[in-house]
Amino acid sequence: GVISINDENRAQIWEELIWPAFVGDVEHCGQRVLAACDNAYSIDRIVASLPQEYVRERLVGVSSEECEEMRLAGWKIGYHTRSHFPLAGLSRGCLEEELVPPEEMRNVCFSYPYGNMKEVGEAAMEMVRSLGYPCAVSNTNAAGGAHSIWFLPRMSVPADKFMLHFELSGLKYFIKNRKLLPVA
Repeated sequence: GVISINDENRAQIWEELIWPAFVGDVEHCGQRVLAACDNAYSIDRIVASLPQEYVRERLVGVSSEECEEMRLAGWKIGYHTRSHFPLAGLSRGCLEEELVPPEEMRNVCFSYPYGNMKEVGEAAMEMVRSLGYPCAVSNTNAAGGAHSIWFLPRMSVPADKFMLHFELSGLKYFIKNRKLLPVA
């Protein structure tokens, strides 16, 4: 059947239909679902409707040349999987394909795609450890939850300089959790 998506129901459609179908497409790492979505409403059409500054800041990736320039300047660039598919449902062989990094990204912290425990899974955490990554970051809140060196919390860095300061100062954490940042 036809699914009508609008501003009022899009979060519900995503949560109840699209995300479960995407995660369930383990054999093709979600590519069938993405192709169906693109066929119904192309990503090119979506990107064309966005402000160009937003596209440049949020959707255009860093080039290989820029990565190399950062690496030469001393930055450590870690790995984030081959396909950016949730790892929890993958077989051991598929996990290995997703988690073995290119040579230049070995021995650097790994970042799980999506990063919640239900999307990462114990098998992926164990494989990350066995592949020799020094640590791995999740996409979870630092307040609460079981964290280890293989499931460290991380935060996204906003492009807006005022929001960046709000995050880095710890004020957002304090307001959200009503306590100071944890001491390392």
